[in-house]
Amino acid sequence: MANADLVTFAEAKKLRVYPMLLAQFLGVVHEIRPEFLNRQNLAAAFFAGGHFAPALVSLGSYSGNSQRIVDAYPGRMILVNIEPNFDVRVAAATGELFRFGSTDAAGDGSSGQAPVSPPAAVGM
Repeated sequence: MANADLVTFAEAKKLRVYPMLLAQFLGVVHEIRPEFLNRQNLAAAFFAGGHFAPALVSLGSYSGNSQRIVDAYPGRMILVNIEPNFDVRVAAATGELFRFGSTDAAGDGSSGQAPVSPPAAVGM
């Protein structure tokens, strides 16, 4: 499959989310679908299709200052989902479908990442 034909993807790790893992994941995104590193370049059709942005799914929590790094992504126009404690969050989803980028189903806010929304219209 050509990179251009790939809509989105997820990478799963049985690790804590640490800064070098975040850097490695952004490198993968850059190689496969670089438009997610500047959300203004994404077509409205991507969001209209209900697709999730590339996701790093982790069975561990944030380590050190990793959450602060992820919290800075929207200001840098980086559109990715970092999903820590994914196994715990899915297990807590009782009868509710989990969506990437959403807050955890348990409602305790442990995700720490706001849902991803479509970019504002640019140049209109």
